[in-house]
Amino acid sequence: MARPIRIAAAGDIHCSPESRERVEEAFARVADVDLILLAGDLTTHGEPEQAAVLADISRSAKPRIVAVLGNHDWHANRIDELVPLLEDAGVTMLDPGWTTCEVDGASIGVAGTKGFVGGFPDSQLPDFGEPILRQVYRDTTAEVEA
Repeated sequence: MARPIRIAAAGDIHCSPESRERVEEAFARVADVDLILLAGDLTTHGEPEQAAVLADISRSAKPRIVAVLGNHDWHANRIDELVPLLEDAGVTMLDPGWTTCEVDGASIGVAGTKGFVGGFPDSQLPDFGEPILRQVYRDTTAEVEA
C-alpha cells in the first residue's frame, strides 16, 4: 500500500522582516511534508523586502512550494518584482494557473484562483452598485469560470 501524501496548506502568512522568525518556525514544523500550498497574502503589503523573507526561507525548504497571490501582495503594485523573486527561490507561482506535482509516482493537480473579491459563493462582492465594483464582479467570475 502506498504511503499517504502529506500536504501542508496555509494562507495569510504575511511575511515581513519582523515576522521572519515566526515564518521560519512554521516552515520547520512542516519540513517533512511532501508539498506546501500557500493561499495568498504571502506578504504584509506586497513589498519586495517582505517577499525576500519568504524567498530566503523557501530556498532551504525540502518540500515543493506552490503559491497564489493575495490582496496584500498586490497592495504595493510591485508584482513584477515579487513573482520573479519567489520563483527564483523555487516557489511555483500560480496567478491564475495550475500545475501538476509528482509525489512518489502520484500526480497532484493544484489550481490557483482568486478568492478575496470573487469566485466563491457567499464570499464575493455582489453584482451590484458602482460600475467599477460590477466590473470586478464580472472579471473575477469570468476568471473562475475559465
